[in-house]
Amino acid sequence: MKNKFLKMSVSVLLTLLIMSCPLSVFAVTDNIERVQNDSESVDIENADNEYVDQIAPINEEYLEYIDNPTKYYGAVPSMLDLSYLDEDYADSSAADVDVLPESYDLRDYGRVPAVRDQGNYGTCWAFSATSSAVSGLLNQFPSISFSSAHLSWFTYMGNIESEMYSCYLSNDKSVFNIGGNNYFSGGCMAAWKGPVFSEKLPYSYITKYNEDFSSFENMRYDADYHMQDAFYLPNPSGNSEDDASRDVIKNALRDYGCLTISYNSSDEYYNNETNSQYCPIESVSDHAVLIVGWDDNYPKENFNDGERPENDGAWLIQNSWGTGYNDGGYFWISYEDKTIQAITLFQLEAADNYTKNYQYDITGWQLSLAADKFYSPEQSSREGYAANVFTVESDEQLEAVSFYTTDVDTQYQVSVYTG
Repeated sequence: MKNKFLKMSVSVLLTLLIMSCPLSVFAVTDNIERVQNDSESVDIENADNEYVDQIAPINEEYLEYIDNPTKYYGAVPSMLDLSYLDEDYADSSAADVDVLPESYDLRDYGRVPAVRDQGNYGTCWAFSATSSAVSGLLNQFPSISFSSAHLSWFTYMGNIESEMYSCYLSNDKSVFNIGGNNYFSGGCMAAWKGPVFSEKLPYSYITKYNEDFSSFENMRYDADYHMQDAFYLPNPSGNSEDDASRDVIKNALRDYGCLTISYNSSDEYYNNETNSQYCPIESVSDHAVLIVGWDDNYPKENFNDGERPENDGAWLIQNSWGTGYNDGGYFWISYEDKTIQAITLFQLEAADNYTKNYQYDITGWQLSLAADKFYSPEQSSREGYAANVFTVESDEQLEAVSFYTTDVDTQYQVSVYTG
């Protein structure tokens, strides 16, 4: 089952590195109106309007963020709109998973890191990403943890990073209060900017060094492990008892470890007596946490009166607000919560798997473009080509190439040219 899931999943970042060469990101999505392009390439910056249609739609929540960034504190939206994955997963053989138990708890298997506390900073996204990444290592190394401070700082700070994330950095907030998301985390770790062990750059250093890590620039490309895979999974529909995406999520959690999600954390949707959360309306997803288990029979009566889901069932969540909050740092969120999104799994390998990483995309997957030429989706060949050129520094052997795929069951072929 493990290999099947890896093959079928939306495995963004199939890290095949030599010293790795991430290819540029291109996508073909059904909801973009296409036009013919007779030229061999398109300069998007100077393109006529007809060519701009080849850019995938921007996430509407991101546009709302640009207009009103004060609504967001911890989890912030990406430009990417991957809502098409929900339907594609339902139609895919990736949804044909094993028979799953009615309840499951990764804590029973020693695969959940200790509850941590982000304090007064908007770093939940970095806590959830580093905790998901460490989950797969805990059976071997039960006490390790990764630095959320390192991920938060080096995601945003740097010449290229500051330019790419200028819209986020323009809000006069501390780097540690801007917020972030799983695409930022994945891009940072794919560039081998971390993860590093927590003791190398402790979270307490944020206040000790007045929120300025400029003196730690020599740690930018430190990495105690290398990210090998990131899986961006479908959002649960929140409507049906028979939700194919729900089984895909459960299967990933059982086989690989903790998953990151974001949701609306407003107190009005939280039941303090039962430590349960249910938001019945579509709203801003402002907080990132970990899914660590599930219970199909979790009673719907445990949620707030008058705002209860139609069916039993909930995800077991680990928060990053310390053990004094929720139930020792854990709570339940209904399967039918309308704000659950950004479900992601990060997997690591030892840092000696490859010795060098050639790349240009140090901020990760930011935007999708069509790499096809056609009038309409029906005429699409569903094929595209992309390439990067690198100049090696010495006589080296190519071991792997990494790139993003943008849909379920994507097939690919890698060609290498020298000279």
